[in-house]
Amino acid sequence: MSIFIIDKLKQHFEKDLLYIYLQKWGLEDDQLFPAFLYQLSLERVYSTMEVAEMFEMKDSNLRYQMKMMREIDYLGELRAGRNYRFDYLNIYRMYLVVTILNIPGRNTGDIEFILMGKSLEVYEEEKEIAKIIAIQKEVANAHNQTINDLDIQILEKQTLINELQIKVIEMYKDFLILDQKFNLNLLEIEITEKVSDVVKQSNKKWLMRSNEQEISNLNTESSQQLRILKDEVSLSQSNISEIEKRISIESFEFRKLLEEKKRILVIGH
Repeated sequence: MSIFIIDKLKQHFEKDLLYIYLQKWGLEDDQLFPAFLYQLSLERVYSTMEVAEMFEMKDSNLRYQMKMMREIDYLGELRAGRNYRFDYLNIYRMYLVVTILNIPGRNTGDIEFILMGKSLEVYEEEKEIAKIIAIQKEVANAHNQTINDLDIQILEKQTLINELQIKVIEMYKDFLILDQKFNLNLLEIEITEKVSDVVKQSNKKWLMRSNEQEISNLNTESSQQLRILKDEVSLSQSNISEIEKRISIESFEFRKLLEEKKRILVIGH
């Protein structure tokens, strides 16, 4: 019976693509037909636990691989009521699957490819091409994301510059008002001083005495107001200068963002 079952397997699987692949891989008969196969019965069916013991693997791993092979229609009927049962043909099919999966670098995708009648050399080449395409997509996605990020930064920077420019215009209007007040105050002091000189030069002593104290008070008040206005004008000029410097810096960074976007677009093409 033991030799007979091996002959039956050889005859049945001589055109099986997984069997042919392992032959080309260089497996000898003692590897293609391990000792446990000689003990199989042609009539009996075996549980997943029994088959897992034959393969020296976990029952859960066998069930997972069995599920994958059923999805690609490599295994025959396994159901026996609510349970799975293997006849000797399905046991050998799973043995071929497990043997290929034990080869370093092989996976269920390789098995599916072999069963499609394609060489693994072509499959490996296609996988490399797929990897290259995937990398290119990642680069393209990263490129697009970078452009999107730059667009957001450019928009935010442009908005900030516009806000600062509007602020400078408003500040400059306030500055002109202060400057006008300052000049009017300065003119008032000059006129007052001229009036004082005229009074002093007048021969009418009574006029000089009556206006002297009033002119003095006016000069003191105007001088104080002039100093305050001068400080406000100076502060306004300083604030405008700071905002203009900031606009200059933001504009420089804005141009750099535009140049970076242009550089990335050139590289992307």
